[in-house]
Amino acid sequence: MVVYFLSVIGCLWGALLKNRIIKYYLLFFLLLFICCGYMTGTDWRNYELSYYDSSFHALFDERFEIGYGFLQALCHFLSIDFWTFHIVIKAIVFLLLCRIVSYLEVNLLLFWAIFLPEMGFFLFIDCPFRNLIAFGISCFAVPYLLERRTKDFMLVTAVAVLFHYSALILIPLYYWVNLSLKSKYYLLLFVLVNLVAYRVDYILENIFATLFGSSDFLRERLLVYALEDKFHANTINVGTIYRALFLGLFVCFRTKIENEIKYGKILFAISMFFFIIYPFTISLKIFSRFSIYLLPIYLSTLLMLLQVIRSVSLKYVIFSILLGWTLLKTYTVVTDDYRYIPYTSYFQYWFQEKPDYIYRSNYNIQRSPYGEN
Repeated sequence: MVVYFLSVIGCLWGALLKNRIIKYYLLFFLLLFICCGYMTGTDWRNYELSYYDSSFHALFDERFEIGYGFLQALCHFLSIDFWTFHIVIKAIVFLLLCRIVSYLEVNLLLFWAIFLPEMGFFLFIDCPFRNLIAFGISCFAVPYLLERRTKDFMLVTAVAVLFHYSALILIPLYYWVNLSLKSKYYLLLFVLVNLVAYRVDYILENIFATLFGSSDFLRERLLVYALEDKFHANTINVGTIYRALFLGLFVCFRTKIENEIKYGKILFAISMFFFIIYPFTISLKIFSRFSIYLLPIYLSTLLMLLQVIRSVSLKYVIFSILLGWTLLKTYTVVTDDYRYIPYTSYFQYWFQEKPDYIYRSNYNIQRSPYGEN
């Protein structure tokens, strides 16, 4: 567990430094840490087996999106080892995310400190791989979104969708930022979506189950999956209060965001979109992948807001809440189940024979003190 806290605290420390060389070293070691996990995470098991069975002949028989199917078939054809393929792709996405945060002129290490427990550990260490690649591609779309270059944005989005269908969320996002709702309507929408999201079990069981009951596919793949207890959360918790607090902060300082931050109006609208869809991403985990595309922009906007707030005491209060949440979230994420602890790196086995698939697959499940939930 220590290594996860050190990664967050190291980023916080590095964010205060002036020495650029030390900052680059910290980013490099962070890349090695989150991109080179070996027996950690969950999804790599299926991806590794699929990778070595992939071929161009079976491209349209794959259960994956066509873009990922082609990519893995090509790399397999070129005799690239799965773990080389896996780590290099993650490293590229890491760099693309750094590029976007730098483009927004946000303190990069401070961003990583708060992003890691919110999404970074899940995205890079647990690693929903196709979703990660689609997210990486979507990083190219962010400047086009901010500059309102429709054709370029839609082209990049189309490519991202070829790797994971969740990237479709970018299309309504593009048109959402054209809206300019009054702050009271954003607050009303936030309340309404929370009320609906936390009663989504009732809606699914009593409305959609009736509508889609004749379809075996929808009943088995959507309704049954959505209503499983382990995928469904229906109670307001500390996270809801935390997000409501920061929604209020954004609304109170809307004028500063829109007038004093570059692309402020668009960034504010994107942040509101994040607040409004987030309750659904935690009440129905099948939609949880949507927030991946929005969270980095929201967090970057939050950090920019801290820069333009004049009151030093208010800055300290906001940052203290943010820091407390970050440390709490780090603990809850890495101790939730077996996927993060113990941590192993691919480079631990660099100069020795690699453990076989069965050993690696069972390693964390058998050795983690947090068991399998």
